[in-house]
Amino acid sequence: MNELLDVAGLSVRFGAETVVQGVDLALRPGECVAIVGESGSGKSVTARALLGLAGARAEVRADRLVVAGRDLRRATERQWRAIRGTEVGLILQDALVSLDPLRPIGREIGDAIRLHERGGAGAVQARVRALLERVAMPDPDAAMRRRSGELSGGLRQRALIAAALALNPPIVIADEPTTALDVSVQARILELLAEITAQGTALLLISHDLAVVSALADRVLVMRGGRVIEQGSTAEVLGAPQEEYTKRLIAAVPDHAPRAAQPGRPAHPARPAVLAVEGVSRSFARDGGRVQAVDGVSLELGRGETLGLVGESGSGKSTLARILLGLETPDAGTVRLDGEDWAPLPERGRRARRHRIGAIYQDSLSSFDPRWSVGRILRDASRGAGVPELLGQVGLAPELAARHPLTLSGGQRQRVSIARALAAEPEILICDEPVSALDVTVQAQILELLGRLQRERGLSMLFISHDLGVIRQLSDRVAVMQAGRVVEQGEAAALFARPGHAYTAQLLADAPRLSVGRVR
Repeated sequence: MNELLDVAGLSVRFGAETVVQGVDLALRPGECVAIVGESGSGKSVTARALLGLAGARAEVRADRLVVAGRDLRRATERQWRAIRGTEVGLILQDALVSLDPLRPIGREIGDAIRLHERGGAGAVQARVRALLERVAMPDPDAAMRRRSGELSGGLRQRALIAAALALNPPIVIADEPTTALDVSVQARILELLAEITAQGTALLLISHDLAVVSALADRVLVMRGGRVIEQGSTAEVLGAPQEEYTKRLIAAVPDHAPRAAQPGRPAHPARPAVLAVEGVSRSFARDGGRVQAVDGVSLELGRGETLGLVGESGSGKSTLARILLGLETPDAGTVRLDGEDWAPLPERGRRARRHRIGAIYQDSLSSFDPRWSVGRILRDASRGAGVPELLGQVGLAPELAARHPLTLSGGQRQRVSIARALAAEPEILICDEPVSALDVTVQAQILELLGRLQRERGLSMLFISHDLGVIRQLSDRVAVMQAGRVVEQGEAAALFARPGHAYTAQLLADAPRLSVGRVR
């Protein structure tokens, strides 16, 4: 069978630094090949080089670089543009950057179709609607009228996948295509990607989620330091890895085991509520009407416990988090901090206590002032601890104080984000998807760090995540949100073992798990 993608000896240099070296890769129709490895291993640079997108400063060389039958070793930018979208579709992780913020997504997807195919406006609109339905976009007609900034991260990602599939390219390169998605939508997208490969599309998957890789890939390449250090069938690489590095990647995957009881802590402790939410609701104006983002939510966070919060994109998790942080005012209901009013309350009534609640976000980079050094970021937040001490608490060297966030890796930035949250000496941490963008080994380190800090400081944590393996590993109790309501909550082990609500059961059924027995 002829390869749609045939690469030998691919190398990419930026000045004196070689970031990809000697990569060989072949991809046949109907085959999914996954590239895995830590951040900085060269995965994404390899993928971008296959589309002529490695960057203006990049020097790309290859002994062979054949894409869809074309030798592209000396391709011009015009030749590259001719194959993007038509021969090779690209799905990137960062949909907010990849989509045009000034155009409705319906027009953006439709323009790609109009540029390459004939058809009237009605036919193009019907094609766009069908594509959005295919990627499980709720209310496709309304979505077509919205710009990317008006959509949640999960909805933006679905729009980007629809755009990549618009021209039915024979090759699709998917770089972390499901990172921003909740488990239900992730399951639908994985079904879609499996469907297009079954129909003959060749899929190159870049992912740090080995459970997703095990569900989709026929073959796996493991990259480290710009080189492929191990490759083979999915069953061989994930089931019987030869390299210690590969074994560490697999060992770092959350295993859906319940959180181990801490020494001296009873299995079902009675903890006084440090944060109490009673009947909280919040709605927003949208498309001439109102959307109920949070609807009558009541829950408690006990002192020293971790409460996991799960649910689909748009279920109200992040809006609830903003209410707890005092960044949104509820339309109804109350929040009490250690028995005292917290929301609704004028900011002057919260200001003296605001340091008691800290926050860690998914996108730490956007929450930093890029002009500030790490040291200045931490000094600005600190109530007394010095910068070296704060960096040491999260496992970072004092020298990083002089660096700026853009020069740090994703894992380093997230540790700085945790250090900043700790600098105010909080009693509560609101963690909104703090590890979803990190590769598995860094994710494991951050989760271990949060667990240690909680034990040392007696922190209470509300941990929001779409990764049920992470939630089960870290949480004492779990609350499940659907359409703005908490539909179920209880002890983590019991809820995962015996879900009482059909929605919870569906979330658990949709969650991917690492499997090494894949045969196609």
